[in-house]
Amino acid sequence: MEPKDTQKTVSDIDAQVRKNPWMDFEVTNYDRQMLSVIGNISPSYPGQPGQIEINFKDVYFVSLPIAWKTDTSKQVISLVDGPEQFAINKLFRVEQGYLIFKFMPEDYQEGFGCLIGAKEISYRVL
Repeated sequence: MEPKDTQKTVSDIDAQVRKNPWMDFEVTNYDRQMLSVIGNISPSYPGQPGQIEINFKDVYFVSLPIAWKTDTSKQVISLVDGPEQFAINKLFRVEQGYLIFKFMPEDYQEGFGCLIGAKEISYRVL
C-alpha cells in the first residue's frame, strides 16, 4: 500500500467514525498477520448502523487496551509521523516498512494513544 493511499484510508476511516455521536472500539481478533478492531456506537448490539471493522495486516507491535471509547468531535485515528514516529520506532524497535497507526481514546492522560505498528490498514462499514 502506497503512503498516500494509506493516509487516504486513515482519513476515510476517521471521517466515517466521526459521523457518529461517539464510538466504542474493541479488539475482536488477532493472529500474527491480522489485527481486527470493531467500532460501534453500542457494543452490546452488534450489527447496528455505525459499526465499522478496521483490519491491520502484517502486524509488528500493538500497545493498547482491549477496549476503549472515543470522542468523535475530535480526531479518532491518525497515521503517526515526524518526531513522534521516530520516538515510537526507537521505543518498539520498529523495522523499516512498518507504519504506526494511533487511535486517540478518551478518558486517558494527554498524549496517550492506542498504537498499532503494521504494514497495511483496511476497513469496511458493517
